[in-house]
Amino acid sequence: MAVRLGGGQGFYGDGHRPVDDLLAAGVDYLVCEALAELTLAILQKDRQRDESLGYTRDLPLYLQQVMPYVLEGRTRFITNAGGIN
Repeated sequence: MAVRLGGGQGFYGDGHRPVDDLLAAGVDYLVCEALAELTLAILQKDRQRDESLGYTRDLPLYLQQVMPYVLEGRTRFITNAGGIN
């Protein structure tokens, strides 16, 4: 049995529109990589201003796109966009 992986993000701020194509193609796992050293510094500053922050602000865009597929059991979503919170 083949497993289909899709790379939906390479960095914080990467475009989210190609994710629709990956989901439509029927990927089993969608991986969104959002963290790097600079990103962690940005997230730490955000969290210092507001303790409820500390995650990448584009995460809700990705969740909006992928959750229907996740809830249907068609795709699993893997990300590190939770950052430091």
